[in-house]
Amino acid sequence: MTKQTIRTVRSNGFTLVELLVVISIIGFMSGMFLVAYRGAQQESDRTKSISTITKISEILNSRMEEYSSYPVTYVSPIPSSAIPIVPAASGGDSVIKLYERARLLSLRDVIRTEMPDHPDDIKWTTGWLTTLGFTTPSSTMLDPIPAIATGLATASSNVYVKAQHTSRSTRLMQRLSRVVGGGYAPIPGWETTNANAELLFLIVEDSSLNGTSAIEMFGKSEIGDTDGDGLSEFLDAERNPIQWLRWPAGFTGVAAFHPDLMDPSLTPSNIASDPLDRMGADPGYSPFAPSPQADYRPKAGMFPLVVSPGSDKIFGLRFQLGSPNNGSYSVADCPSWTSFYGTLSLQHTDPWYPRNDITQRLGSQINAAAARDDLTNYDGNGASL
Repeated sequence: MTKQTIRTVRSNGFTLVELLVVISIIGFMSGMFLVAYRGAQQESDRTKSISTITKISEILNSRMEEYSSYPVTYVSPIPSSAIPIVPAASGGDSVIKLYERARLLSLRDVIRTEMPDHPDDIKWTTGWLTTLGFTTPSSTMLDPIPAIATGLATASSNVYVKAQHTSRSTRLMQRLSRVVGGGYAPIPGWETTNANAELLFLIVEDSSLNGTSAIEMFGKSEIGDTDGDGLSEFLDAERNPIQWLRWPAGFTGVAAFHPDLMDPSLTPSNIASDPLDRMGADPGYSPFAPSPQADYRPKAGMFPLVVSPGSDKIFGLRFQLGSPNNGSYSVADCPSWTSFYGTLSLQHTDPWYPRNDITQRLGSQINAAAARDDLTNYDGNGASL
């Protein structure tokens, strides 16, 4: 081989500099594709999570609508001799309004036991007990509504309603309990992790939509048991348990959201009222509610809030009430109002607690950074008023 041939062969190869340039270009292009892929993957995960959230929201809203015509049974009818503590002629509420208030307070308790978002919402025994206690359970209870809460004066002071477990609340308890003394007591420790998400799954599992079982709307990838306790949860695309709130009174978007703009109740006169309270019977509407009244009246109709923690896996919203309230609405925990028909300890389910501080209500933001990527059914999925 001649020197000329050798020089020709060498001239057809790549220099080290050229190889480095090619490698750099390939690395740069790979980085661009990786960024684009990650962006597409995140958008895909977001879409999948929103799809799951939307389906859950539709089922929960359908359940809540059923309560608009739910019958409330009194153990014995309110006696005809019952009179308002403050007569309407003296500026009090009408008798009709007071009867409606008794019905509303009872109905909220029914909803709480059939659609619990906290372990303390479940009525395990004759009293309102946390899942940490064990007493002899009873399947039938009488639930007192203090006469002062309704504004009705009766011979027995309190109005009692029939509070026997409904079929729905019984089935839910059975899934979370063991038989003790002929009744039900909670399985020890079930509420320690993911209780909110597990209750959500049980509620949906026991629901139907358009004549079919609601659980059939979900695929295997949307369901899991992340804590291994045998109770399932709905999962977002990143395998995080999805949580919910029955009455998200503190959520910032609650006043501008309604899942159905065709709802006939959306009229200028009651657009911000509770869908279950068409007559404005909530105690906050009473002329004897604490002053200023505007702080105690419901500001909007609430619909269940369904939330995924997003990519940071951290929820930024309040799912439990602050101390001393641990998230429950039990008689022992529910707060008192003053200056309402004198002094009132409203020991009953109150979706709007605390009435005078929206930042402490369920659904309020407690971590702005964590809340930034939370996905909810209120964000772009429902109708905005």
